This record gives sequence, C-alpha cells and structure tokens, in this order.
Amino acid sequence: MPNIDVIIVLDSAWNFPEDQWHDTVGAFRDLGIGVNFGSTATRIQIGHYDDQPYFEDTTLDSLVNITIFLKRIQLLQGDGYTAGDGNNLDG
Repeated sequence: MPNIDVIIVLDSAWNFPEDQWHDTVGAFRDLGIGVNFGSTATRIQIGHYDDQPYFEDTTLDSLVNITIFLKRIQLLQGDGYTAGDGNNLDG
C-alpha cells in the first residue's frame, strides 16, 4: 500500500439532514478494511464541522489500527451530528 495521509471532513450542520449524516459516516466503515494503518503506511484523520471544526481526540497519528478507526466512526455516528449553525454556504 502507498504511504498516504487521508483527512476526512464531514458536514454536521443543521442543513445536512441527520439521516444522511448517519449514512455518510457509515459509508466510511469499509474504508478502514482496505487500509494498512501506521505511521509508515496510511494515516487517517476524521472530523466534522458546523460553524467550527471538531477534530477532538484525533490526529493523523491517533487512528493507528482498524479497531480504533471503527470506534471513531461509531462515536461520530452516535454523537457527531451537531445540527449547529452551518458554514453559510447556502448564502
């Protein structure tokens, strides 16, 4: 596998419906299966935003294996949707 860094940023603002949030976050589960995690392999960081970014407890070096990656996905599905003010892309 190539050595790459992947940063995933998801919109959790009110203008992104919650059911679509759960579907979108869930779609990233399969990404972890095909990745060789590690500081000399693939590093992944995943977070979300509304009017501010949320990358708590995650850096490019914190998701070091499939178990930790899937726990982060599960956390985002359960608590990641903020429905806060958006980034004002709609005007």
